[in-house]
Amino acid sequence: MLINIGDRLGIQEVDEAPEFALEAGWGPAGALCVHHPRVPENATLAQLEAKCPERLRGRTGAACTREAFAADPQYRLFNLSVPPK
Repeated sequence: MLINIGDRLGIQEVDEAPEFALEAGWGPAGALCVHHPRVPENATLAQLEAKCPERLRGRTGAACTREAFAADPQYRLFNLSVPPK
């Protein structure tokens, strides 16, 4: 499973291949938002939010965007992956 990783400072540039979409934004303590699970058989968005409510409540699905990443300095990294079908 391929992923692309980018960072706030632009040190690691991402390949903007059209099949890739934002998967998650990351801070020092872990994921701060999740747009889609890489392997939905392992965990749904609801399960991820229930497991980490302090970080993910209200920050899953459509709420997880590149704009949110850019606006919040807690975000350090983000990753792109091919969304499951």
